Amino acid sequence: MTTEEMIRQNANAPVGESIVPIATSLAKHTVFVATESSPSTQSTTVKLDTLRFRTAQDNEGRMWAYAYTTEAELLRTFPQGSPYAELEFRDFFQIIERDGKFAGIFLNSGSDSSYPIPRELFEKVKEILRRPADG
Repeated sequence: MTTEEMIRQNANAPVGESIVPIATSLAKHTVFVATESSPSTQSTTVKLDTLRFRTAQDNEGRMWAYAYTTEAELLRTFPQGSPYAELEFRDFFQIIERDGKFAGIFLNSGSDSSYPIPRELFEKVKEILRRPADG
């Protein structure tokens, strides 16, 4: 089952309950993150801390980091295209978790598989990411 299917299957469940299967799925995958400028093509590695991710504020003024589970999901939000970086979910999560200005991560904005991961659930996500990959 893809992460998108997992999100749709848990659409009516409280985020506090659905976070376990969804974060478990995310831990095994990369995410696509829209950036403000293209990562340098001169280097084969992306210096994670220098990327500028596209973010948005919610109606309470809290900043959210946006990520997409597939390139198709990213293009649904940015049909004209956008510079992006493909990162392991755990790497992206660690960057956002370290920066207290973020209220959370919002997956697949504008899709029927959109899903918020509020900062209040970051401890649960960290616990899942610490598990061995095969368990």
